[in-house]
Amino acid sequence: MFGIGSGVSFFVNYAHNTLPVQSSPAISKPIPAGTEYASVRELAEQMSRPGGITSQGLVNYFQERIRTLDPQLSSVIELNPQALESARTLDQERANGKVRGPLHGIPILLKDTIETAGMQTSAGAFALVGEAAGKNAPLVEYLISQGAVILGKTNMTELAGFRGAPDGWSTRGGQTRNPHHPDAQVGGSSSGSAAAVAAGLAPWRWGPKPTARSSCPQHSMVWLGSSPASVCWTAMALSRLASTRTHRARWHGRCSMRR
Repeated sequence: MFGIGSGVSFFVNYAHNTLPVQSSPAISKPIPAGTEYASVRELAEQMSRPGGITSQGLVNYFQERIRTLDPQLSSVIELNPQALESARTLDQERANGKVRGPLHGIPILLKDTIETAGMQTSAGAFALVGEAAGKNAPLVEYLISQGAVILGKTNMTELAGFRGAPDGWSTRGGQTRNPHHPDAQVGGSSSGSAAAVAAGLAPWRWGPKPTARSSCPQHSMVWLGSSPASVCWTAMALSRLASTRTHRARWHGRCSMRR
């Protein structure tokens, strides 16, 4: 399990910079316009204030944005049916003076290669859709232990391009679109993750592989992302897709040419 505790916690604390534990009452103010582009730290600060926003309010806010905007983007492949319940639990914990960690109440999106209880893990392939996962990957368990709310799963290049699928296209989710321009490139297999964050559909996303699969979409849609190092993601439960040095090198070459 080495790497899940050390590697992931580095990114969690990098995104948040660790805030003091504070509680807020159950009644919160409406989510203000512009919240979709607030940082993890800013959202945590707002939730920690008396009368501040709540995790449940944030989940509702981002779910509504996804329902309104994502039909044109195809960046989110599935919503977590337990997200609101999880948010309510976290709000109650905060009201009682308990904050699990720097991600307490923060909605995040996961790439469709990361096993998440009650959701599909299909790598974008309709052929792999079936019974929902019965457990969480160790990474997901760690994020939840730090207070994250799993908002949903993001679209991706089917099977990470293993069978030559176009960038951002999958049989399950269709073609991901760049939110800045519908005809602009979307980059590598993490295109759904990049498009979702760039469009303000979630404050943070997580996906494996800090190579071109993440850096190309981030470069195309102008945002900063984070991925676990290889030592971390090898310990996660992922979809049935082998990763080889040759495959990684091919993706790196494609990203380098785009630059």
